[in-house]
Amino acid sequence: MQNAATRPVLVTGACGRIASQVVQRLADAGRRVLATDRAEQPTDTARFWGSNHKGCVEFVKAELTNVEVIEGLVSRCDSVVHLGAIPGPTRLTPPGVDPGHTRRARIGLEDIPGLLLFQQNMLGSCAIFEAAARHNLRRVVFSSSLFAMGYTHDPLAFKPPYLPLDEQALPTPLEHYGLSKVASEEYAMMLARAASSKHSGPASKRPRLAEGTSFLSLRFSNIVKNDLWSELPMSAPEDACVGGALMWCYVHEHDIVDAHLAALDVPQERLDSTCETFFLVADDTRFDRPTMELIKAHWVESRPLLARPLPGFASIVSNEKAKHLLGFAPRSFRSPSVQPSPVGPTGKLESQETLGECKRRWQVFRAPSKFNLRSGETLEDAFLAFKTYGILNTTRSNVILHPTSFDAVHWELEYNVGPGKTLDTDKYFVVIINLLGNGVSLSPSNCCPNTWPKGGVDMCDNVHLQALLLDALGIDRVALIYGYSMGAMQALHWATMYPGRVDRVAAVCGNARASDYNVVFLDSLRDTLVADAGCNVDKEGRVVLSGTCEAGLKAFARIYAGWGLSMEFYRKEEWRKSSQDGRAFTSREDFVARSYEGGFANAHPLNLLAQLQTWRTADVSNILNDGLGQPAPRVFEKALGRIRAITYMMPSTTDKYFTALESQEQAALIPNCKFAPIKSIWGHRAGDPHRPGQAEDADYIRRMVWLCLQQEAPP
Repeated sequence: MQNAATRPVLVTGACGRIASQVVQRLADAGRRVLATDRAEQPTDTARFWGSNHKGCVEFVKAELTNVEVIEGLVSRCDSVVHLGAIPGPTRLTPPGVDPGHTRRARIGLEDIPGLLLFQQNMLGSCAIFEAAARHNLRRVVFSSSLFAMGYTHDPLAFKPPYLPLDEQALPTPLEHYGLSKVASEEYAMMLARAASSKHSGPASKRPRLAEGTSFLSLRFSNIVKNDLWSELPMSAPEDACVGGALMWCYVHEHDIVDAHLAALDVPQERLDSTCETFFLVADDTRFDRPTMELIKAHWVESRPLLARPLPGFASIVSNEKAKHLLGFAPRSFRSPSVQPSPVGPTGKLESQETLGECKRRWQVFRAPSKFNLRSGETLEDAFLAFKTYGILNTTRSNVILHPTSFDAVHWELEYNVGPGKTLDTDKYFVVIINLLGNGVSLSPSNCCPNTWPKGGVDMCDNVHLQALLLDALGIDRVALIYGYSMGAMQALHWATMYPGRVDRVAAVCGNARASDYNVVFLDSLRDTLVADAGCNVDKEGRVVLSGTCEAGLKAFARIYAGWGLSMEFYRKEEWRKSSQDGRAFTSREDFVARSYEGGFANAHPLNLLAQLQTWRTADVSNILNDGLGQPAPRVFEKALGRIRAITYMMPSTTDKYFTALESQEQAALIPNCKFAPIKSIWGHRAGDPHRPGQAEDADYIRRMVWLCLQQEAPP
């Protein structure tokens, strides 16, 4: 028998549009593929499976319902990506459903009786799954469908228990195609339960033991082909109900391909069980009307419960599970400049460069089960999301740590990272770590909100957890910590808390504590959100959501637009030199609406509040809160005096969050510090210079960082 490491991946439906891309990606990575389809082998195999398929891809024509043949194919393989199936609902409605509904459907429907569709899809999947379990294959990735949740020919028949739907909601198929997917998933669960020899006690829905074959089911809908991407958004029908609410969701075809590959390789220890389902949808809808308008038009009388706000064009289906376990990071036609292809985590540093085109891949570091906070509270199941770039050298001495800033996530900071860029991956191994509360690391939006600590998570807590992450990566010392805004605050806390681990610091538009002036600004943001009717404070003092907070988020953005840039920026109409998504700003109002309101429209209010709390309580003095009764200024001076790293303090001369004057005063307290202000009218945004019109600021920051890195590190 072949060694499992050298055995191929079986890909079914290999001549189909999605499956052929999966085959090509596997072949490009040098992996062996056993491809099968009911169709004949393509004449032009290179067009289907890429120029690298020769020597990697073997094709066998087969019917999935031929159990004996499928058994033989599966027995030769290590894992399966099962995409072969009749690809959608039939136009023949179930009994009792008006056939006229099919004329209004916004989807291609199959010309096949429902029972025959169910029989073919179900039998093919069962043959694959049973053979995989019998031969103890490592992994089966099943191309399921979001239609399992209740696609219906009659759009008003879909009644979700809550929105956004997540994987905890029970599937409620309303036609044969969705039922075939649910039944196939149930069959896989049966096989996994039966294979779990150590299982005891009452039968569970999902076997938790990581024994036998692992089945991962990917539920997605409304794949948008790459060549049709530019046609989005679609015009929403006035009644919003054509095809049902699940038709509002969409996903780019490349994201589906990437998700199948990620599911194939995600380590089993990351998963809770040997049978898992994942929803794969974009973060937004494909229509041109805001989500709440669609909901109000669709459910006129009895609306589903909103489990969390759905501001702007937010999707009614959650993709959080796929994001955090598979590294799923879907494109959005609304934000094309920050939506590159994702690939799921592998858990191995040395494999980071194997799929360099996939920029929004990340890994997860899980903290000890109870992570103690400075406040005395604990975080349950805390985790940090991070991504690495470049190659770690043999001495592990070329590490640059880049913490994220307020409401930023790692892929939004990648403009700084790469060969020849500010953080040069030709020389350095860059680690971007997401701040707790930013929506990618542990945050109110991805945990049970009432478990988020009442006292919040402070800057020291973030740095402590980041240090544990570096410990886990075997990194004892960092060549540079580069941070902008809240990232700069983290950098200075790092250098204060762990002076022996940090060689250099580049603190851009941020400093060692939030000043009283800064706190006044932050409190205005908090109070603006809490004043929204969708935010309420419960009897324990927690903010809970009962609506979308659209008005609060808009006002929040307007405040930010005034504080984030200088008076000179607006007086000189500097926005005229800039643009967004290729479109120049036409007025001050256009700039504020698109650059700020658009930026916060889909933000999660509880995440914003969590990060505001971290920001407003930031103070390096906290690490010396030893009960000695020293006056605060002396403690602050003592804390900064602990820094041994070569430090570059780079405020913007027009920043109102972290003024150049206070940065200069703090620089004087740091033993080896260069004060290098950015002379710019872009205010706080000068430190985040990825927008058109900021080339001069970007060049200056790059030069200063490179100069800092040239300085000899302290012993």
